[in-house]
Amino acid sequence: MIVIITNGSFRPSNLDVDITKTPIVRWVHEDVAAREYTITARNGEFKSPLLTPGDTWEVDFSEFEPAIYRYFSTLGNTRVPGTVDTRPEQ
Repeated sequence: MIVIITNGSFRPSNLDVDITKTPIVRWVHEDVAAREYTITARNGEFKSPLLTPGDTWEVDFSEFEPAIYRYFSTLGNTRVPGTVDTRPEQ
């Protein structure tokens, strides 16, 4: 699954991931502005390096317990949120 970073947001910002089929999520920095992003899980499960335009970064969610993973990046004074839900369908 791919998340595009553009215009100061994540697209899509909320993902449902089946970790038995496609456990890897890739973030792709396509923002035309020269913004830099660091993606951080709220509970510290993962943190990206600094991403500049053109960079990509991946997380293999099969390494974590099924859960809702909330993450964010800070853009100036604004927190840009996103979620990855790896729980099996109810």
